[in-house]
Amino acid sequence: MEKAIKAKNIIDGKSKNRNLNPIIIAVCVILVLYSLTMFIILGWGFLTSLKSSIDFISKRNVLGWPDAQLSAAELKFNNYKIVFTIFEYKTNGVNYNSAIWGKISRAGEFVGFGDFVVNSLVYALVGSFVQSFVCMTAAFMCCKYRYKFSYFIYTMLLVIMTIPIVGNQPSTIQVLYDLGIYDTYFAMFIMSANMCGMYFFVYFAFFHTISDTYMEAAEIDGSSQLMTYLRIVIPLSAKMLGTIMLINFITLWNNYTVPMMYYPTKPTLAQAIYAMSNNTLHVPNQFYNQNIPQRVAGCMVLAIPMIILFVALKNVILGNLSMGGLKE
Repeated sequence: MEKAIKAKNIIDGKSKNRNLNPIIIAVCVILVLYSLTMFIILGWGFLTSLKSSIDFISKRNVLGWPDAQLSAAELKFNNYKIVFTIFEYKTNGVNYNSAIWGKISRAGEFVGFGDFVVNSLVYALVGSFVQSFVCMTAAFMCCKYRYKFSYFIYTMLLVIMTIPIVGNQPSTIQVLYDLGIYDTYFAMFIMSANMCGMYFFVYFAFFHTISDTYMEAAEIDGSSQLMTYLRIVIPLSAKMLGTIMLINFITLWNNYTVPMMYYPTKPTLAQAIYAMSNNTLHVPNQFYNQNIPQRVAGCMVLAIPMIILFVALKNVILGNLSMGGLKE
């Protein structure tokens, strides 16, 4: 009994020493400070979006609370109303020659806030699902179907990650021109259906943790390879798929460079915010010359849905991804 008590005291002492490790304390302090800076930036952005241009610029109220008299209308979310109503501009037309369909042209048109949201949802929601699902399927096949071509694909994706390919945009645009799908939703889905990137290796390592017993039991019961993947593998990988899809959705929602280059007549909300922030002078067919609080309100419109999404689904991102259920 005494030996058990001494052993327990030793374990408790080691746990206390591990908890009081200076390195761990320093890392925790750094993470807390970093988190506070994120909250401070979001708080400053929300307060600034409730200020008038007179309050923010003329009175130089940059860090303080909104003035109740100077920002009376803005405190009633007037800046957000302006973003929702006059947040529009005319897109540039598209005119190119396709090797298959010949000359293709689309005239520019005025695009409003609703169009920005719809394009963002199509681009981010469908794109994140297609990208996550294709990447998961490729990783599963390379992990569980071991033959020479699987090792070739794995090595090829590893090399692609190490070699910068930032100069491939002109060739990609030319391929889209030739196929006649440039500036279309179909091009969005095709470009999202790739297995390159870090998440392929995340899936690959994840599938190593899943025992082949699941697939073997399904095959003994007469299940085909496709049905085994759809009814066994995907349910086991649902939490991992949902987590990576959510991360991809946030990334695509905030991405403005790809829509700007490949889908000029289908601007997303992130692309609209970028165009608004760069319009320091009144440019024809572009956003109105909005003041800084109105621009910050536009940025908050882009950020608030992601904050709500993260808070609502934080358990999915931070959840336990461990596997279990096998009896050896």
